[in-house]
Amino acid sequence: MVKLTHWQISEHIGNASDKWNSANREQKIGTAVAGGATLALAGVFVYRRLSKAYKNRPTIFELSGGSIDKDKVKNEWNNYESSYGKEAGEGIKDRSKTIQLVDIFYSLVTDIYEYGWGQSFHFSPKLPGKDWKASEAAHEARVAVELGLRPGMKCLDCGCGVGGPMRTIAAVSGAHITGITINQYQVDRATHHNKRLGMSKLTDVVRGNFCDMPFAPNSFDAAYAIEATCHGKF
Repeated sequence: MVKLTHWQISEHIGNASDKWNSANREQKIGTAVAGGATLALAGVFVYRRLSKAYKNRPTIFELSGGSIDKDKVKNEWNNYESSYGKEAGEGIKDRSKTIQLVDIFYSLVTDIYEYGWGQSFHFSPKLPGKDWKASEAAHEARVAVELGLRPGMKCLDCGCGVGGPMRTIAAVSGAHITGITINQYQVDRATHHNKRLGMSKLTDVVRGNFCDMPFAPNSFDAAYAIEATCHGKF
C-alpha cells in the first residue's frame, strides 16, 4: 500500500473529475450504468439504501444541536455567524478558527441535513429515467469504479459526514472504507447507521482533521472526498 499525501488525494480526485467531465453523454451514462450494475451486487444494502427506512432521519421534533447542549445552541449560532465577514466572498475573518467553526457548523446542521437531505450530504447529476435516490446511489458507486476498489482494499473518505456515500461505496466494491470527520456528532450518527444497516464490518469512522490525519503511513490504498475539501484549511 502507498501513503497518499493531501496533494495526491486532491490530484486523484481532480483526475477522476477531469475524466468524467471530458466524457461524452454516452460514456457518462455507460459509467453510471456500470455503477448501477455493480450496485445490484450489494443486495440487501441497496434495498435498504433506496427504501424509506434507509433515511431513519430525525423527526422535526427531534432536531437538535448535535453535540451542543440545547441551552447553548443559540449562543453558538450567534458566535458562528459573527465569525464571518459581511462583505461578499469575505468568509471567515480569523482563519485560525476554521477547524473549530466547521465543527460547530456541523453540530448545528447535521440533524437538519438528515431531515431534509438524507444521509448523503452532496449533490448528484440526475440520470435519464432515474429518480433522485437512484441517481445519488449511482453517483456514489462511480467513485468505487473510478478508484478501482475491490475486496481487500482499504479506502479513506475525507469528510464523511454521517456516512451515506461510504456505505454505498463499501457495499458495491467490498472494500473497507474508513471515514474521517471533524465532528463527533457525525461520528456517532455514522456509526449508528453503519450498525443499523449491517455495514459495520466494512466501515468505521474516526474523528479527526483530514488536513492533519491521525493515521499511520501506508494505511490506505485509495482516498476520495465528496464536496468536503472546501471546508479544509490548506
